[in-house]
Amino acid sequence: MYTGIIADMDSREANTLNIRFRDNMDKINSPVTETKLGTYGTWANLQNNQDDIVPLVFGEVHNMEPMLIDPSTLEYYFNQGNSESVIEIRDNGVPIYTRGVLTGGATITHSTGKFILTHPLAGQITASIQGVKDSINLTTGALVSGTYSNNIANLVALITTQYGKSYTRLTASELDLINLADFASNAAGVGIIINSKENVIDICSRLVDSVGGQLYFNRLGKLQILRLGDVTVDPSVTITEKDMLSELTIVEKTEVRAATKIGYCKNWTVQEGLLTGIPEQHQRHVCYRMVL
Repeated sequence: MYTGIIADMDSREANTLNIRFRDNMDKINSPVTETKLGTYGTWANLQNNQDDIVPLVFGEVHNMEPMLIDPSTLEYYFNQGNSESVIEIRDNGVPIYTRGVLTGGATITHSTGKFILTHPLAGQITASIQGVKDSINLTTGALVSGTYSNNIANLVALITTQYGKSYTRLTASELDLINLADFASNAAGVGIIINSKENVIDICSRLVDSVGGQLYFNRLGKLQILRLGDVTVDPSVTITEKDMLSELTIVEKTEVRAATKIGYCKNWTVQEGLLTGIPEQHQRHVCYRMVL
């Protein structure tokens, strides 16, 4: 049984159709975000970050560097859109804003993922952030807006169904919700920041790899998280000798096609600085032979 997608199709001969297959992982092989800052704010010199990706934070991250978007007002981007919380902002390691304690150092707007500092910085700014305030109901697969999660299984479900190119996003029916819910019951909280062009498959793999897991599409085309030692709901199958091929034979060999080799087995070198009367346009053809 094969479940996957067709990446390309062509024909080299009148009676042959060539199909290039990819597994289902190729469905989530698209950028998580391509949102750039663009022209924004008032700059004493020319703005130099128009083409930078606006930070996108999933889960909880620490010591991230927010994006300066308006030097005239000390405004920063820490996350795209509605965010859970700014835990702390630091200037060269010294807290200037701490949630619920030291609040005079910045004005936070969680709905837009921005904050404005009260005073200019003495050094480098860093922050601890709880990011995107959305999650996935792992029973139904539905999006739950306004609910934060830093659980690996939930973040994988959220990213694969809500981010990336619209035509590459998975649907709830393509998630193994039983598997994800089971994995969510024992997985630790994590966080990741995206501030460059990275693909959904890479980000989700990094989250899952952090606890020794692996993304996987089962035979029914549903996304799972597998980890050595964790039992899944997939039924066990006993493989015996009758399920194995006793002999492998070559049924057919494909026709060998001619190819072009460029720069293969070089046995010459160009002679530089010729002082002869050879016209300049012909000098590049003069060479020494080398014995290999």
